[in-house]
Amino acid sequence: MAFAPADDPKIAVLVVIDEASAGSYYGGVIASPVVKSILSDTLRYLDIKPQYTEEEAKLLLKNKIIVPEVRNIKLKEAKKLITQSKLRYRLEEEQDEPTEDSLVIDQTPRADSKVDEGTIVILYAKPKE
Repeated sequence: MAFAPADDPKIAVLVVIDEASAGSYYGGVIASPVVKSILSDTLRYLDIKPQYTEEEAKLLLKNKIIVPEVRNIKLKEAKKLITQSKLRYRLEEEQDEPTEDSLVIDQTPRADSKVDEGTIVILYAKPKE
């Protein structure tokens, strides 16, 4: 059982797992990741922002990288920018296989998002016409 936010609860989550099959059967191991995911998504949906002490905020922002804007540039340049930013990329192919001269039409996470070093930026590109 979990609830959030702690000082003024808006949601409660109860995860029940019947007959866990992955070795450990303790709630902290099995249910906690599910609860964390549900709470994170729900709080974001409700637009409830996390509140941190000054010290916590400094620790969280340490080693964060700002995702570069790579939409509307060539795939080759986008890959270079992402790699230089200490991030990784993955190309999501729609129909035709993009080339290095293809135009990046979208990206996830969005530009200016703060992410951990090594985060994968998913690129969507269309072949040059």
